[in-house]
Amino acid sequence: MPNVFSKKNPVNTIENDYVGKKIFDTDIYKAKIKMAYIGKSQSSEAKNITLILDINEQELIQAVWVSNKEDKVTYINKNTKETQNIPGYNQINSLCLLVAGCNLPDMETEEKIVNIYDFEQKKQIPQSVECLITLHEEYIQIAVENRIIDKTVKNDSTGEYEPNGETRNINEIVKYFPDYKLVTVFELDRYIVFKGESFRNLVKEGTLHKAINAIDEESDLGNSWAKQWLKKNKNKVIDKSSPHKHTFNETARKKLAASTTRPKVNIFD
Repeated sequence: MPNVFSKKNPVNTIENDYVGKKIFDTDIYKAKIKMAYIGKSQSSEAKNITLILDINEQELIQAVWVSNKEDKVTYINKNTKETQNIPGYNQINSLCLLVAGCNLPDMETEEKIVNIYDFEQKKQIPQSVECLITLHEEYIQIAVENRIIDKTVKNDSTGEYEPNGETRNINEIVKYFPDYKLVTVFELDRYIVFKGESFRNLVKEGTLHKAINAIDEESDLGNSWAKQWLKKNKNKVIDKSSPHKHTFNETARKKLAASTTRPKVNIFD
């Protein structure tokens, strides 16, 4: 059936390239998509695509936000005043193009029951979700960063979540590739244009995979995004925490320490 993004109006859907559980080292990994489903924020209309990936029998779960709290997939860039897609939308759209050869709004979905953590009930409960079934059991390659980020707690006076002075490590997927070739959607688009073709037309014709097969990583890409990113970041820990992480709200820290730890549960139980 059509998915909830079929009536959205994204702008340019070519994701640009920027070089910038188990915690994986920063590297590029081959992964199998075990599940991909549409999730929703419990406090707004924002939606995400949650990916459950298998990397050498280790699980990596990533929720990529593809719409904002008003459920819009675009925003106005404050500097350029241009309408742009939410970065997470472009990321997932790239994944859909590389695996299925079509854009996110055109992906077929199927309802499945998945155990998802409910923050009000503080436990996982069975919920019906739309799954992007075309992605299931497919193999991809992913550029994964090992990041340091702030731990946060809610400020009762503002309702906002603020750093509490402590940090934690997470994994963040920054780029998707086909399972057999380290080429990005942006690089694929440039290659297709160079050959005198139209990226949009190939997607419409369902022949994008032919361009992926034809592109040569060495002669056509040269110093590719993947090579640059690996040279700059491989095995590094990327610090995304606040510059002043040692100045924090003491009340917030005490509140975090007193909070109940969420139990570890398997979403397939």
